[in-house]
Amino acid sequence: MSTLRQQVLHSETLDVFELQYVRHKMCALRFAEVCGRGEVGLPEQLNVHFNQYLADEFDVHSDQFMQWRTQVLEDVGTVLAGRKPDIVGYLHTGEHDQLHDSDGERGVDDEPGSVTRYATVCEHAAGLSWRNQHHDLCCRKSYPIQIDTGSTVLTTLSLQGNGCAYWYISPGLNAGTYSITSVYSGDSNNPRGTSAPTVLTVSPVPVNMSASCWNASFPYGANYQCTVNVSSNAGSAQGNITYSYDSGAPVAVPLSGGSAQFTITEPPVGTQNVVIGYAQQTNYAAAQPQTENFTVTSAAVQVSLAPSTWYATVGTNITFSAAVASWSAGPPQNGSVSFYDGSTLLSTVPVNSSGQGSYTTSSLPAGSQTITAAYSGGANYASGSTGVTITLAQ
Repeated sequence: MSTLRQQVLHSETLDVFELQYVRHKMCALRFAEVCGRGEVGLPEQLNVHFNQYLADEFDVHSDQFMQWRTQVLEDVGTVLAGRKPDIVGYLHTGEHDQLHDSDGERGVDDEPGSVTRYATVCEHAAGLSWRNQHHDLCCRKSYPIQIDTGSTVLTTLSLQGNGCAYWYISPGLNAGTYSITSVYSGDSNNPRGTSAPTVLTVSPVPVNMSASCWNASFPYGANYQCTVNVSSNAGSAQGNITYSYDSGAPVAVPLSGGSAQFTITEPPVGTQNVVIGYAQQTNYAAAQPQTENFTVTSAAVQVSLAPSTWYATVGTNITFSAAVASWSAGPPQNGSVSFYDGSTLLSTVPVNSSGQGSYTTSSLPAGSQTITAAYSGGANYASGSTGVTITLAQ
């Protein structure tokens, strides 16, 4: 056992200087053991603190003080190197209740108990604020700091040598308002503590919405199609886009990888529009609505006409069959076909579901007769006509 430890354990007549020596040494070593291993400049920090405090009580230039300071810093260096001198073992045994003031009576700072009492010894004897300077220097680095919202733990961090923990928020928080607090778990020398809350508002990330639609003008019978992309600096947006066709109710379309497609099937003839929107969803801000205008023109038609015979005698029943077709929309299912002999209207008949209509007559005069079939009246279809010439003999 070292001479110093024997003196602490068995002497009740320590003089004032020796008492301060023991207190300062215990505080310095405890400081070094708890938080100083590997800490650059710790002996120098302690040296400054002790010199400043003891200048009012001792001649800091005296041989006795210089010897004391050298001893303390040597023992601190021992602790920093990972070893424990006797005095550190003394701190951990609980034997500190043998320490007395120079008058032989137990002092207020000398009550038995846990080593937490030496935080107070440090504050009074060494001029160190264990709870403040000590933390600011390094002490908390070995203990975790918990950052939470009061109900949800966001992360747990280890303190760095400057007593600070730095959190780069990752993964990112969801959009919303948070009351963030940091909670220090405490250690044997420092109680648990909770910071004042900091209000953090996470705004939804702005988004960019673009639409590519086909086509600005097209004939009836085709579909109108759009591909919508919604992107942001935080990646592809999530949720749904909506589109409203000609002021109709919005229709939701889910995004997949930030993209959505929709189709308006065979929009009717006319000038129309689609309003595309993206409302704020999850962590993504709303996009500015976009309006896409387009025009649907009437479907062009091809009319064909076939007589039941090209040559006949007067009075013979002849049937004229007309068929209406469209390359963009197929045959019309509405409208009618009018049959003419020259400029004379012979008959008007509706087309069937296949776009066909026919006319039968036996009253055509002798000679060459040009019969015309004219289609009209079909919604979304253009008009069209064609003619044939037949010959009737007497």
